[in-house]
Amino acid sequence: MGYHLNRAELSVGDHVRITRNDAQNDLVNGQLAKVAAIDATSVTIDTNGRHVQLPTNRPLNMDYAYTTTAHSAQGLTCGRVLYNAESFSRTTAQDTYYVSISRERHEVVVFTDDAKKLPERVDQLTYKGLAHDLQPVATNELAHGQNELDPPALGAGSELEVG
Repeated sequence: MGYHLNRAELSVGDHVRITRNDAQNDLVNGQLAKVAAIDATSVTIDTNGRHVQLPTNRPLNMDYAYTTTAHSAQGLTCGRVLYNAESFSRTTAQDTYYVSISRERHEVVVFTDDAKKLPERVDQLTYKGLAHDLQPVATNELAHGQNELDPPALGAGSELEVG
């Protein structure tokens, strides 16, 4: 994944997400912080009560963190969750739904295009398998003694249909 240099305005109180590991400052990719102070030469962020001063004479590896994906939210807790769950989306399934609605302390608001279809969609389990699993081998169609990688045996008078 490449990085893009963007100019952004930061203000004290902005929520940010670290976008690259920074061993020197003990910051990790995905870590959340809040802008605590800004002056002509540095930005100070607060992450879990620890203040880190970052110089502004080089790019800051961070982005705004007012929203996040369900994947990035694993392990986080917040006061309120606004969850967008389309009934037609392939990512709307049991695992992402659970991660999304279990992050909150006080309130979850779910936005969807179809409230009647959503429970059926959320009931689906996401299957993470191999590409091989998507194309089952039809073993009952193989001739006796034929390897599944060999071309099909053609009987007398058979025609090979090319389409």
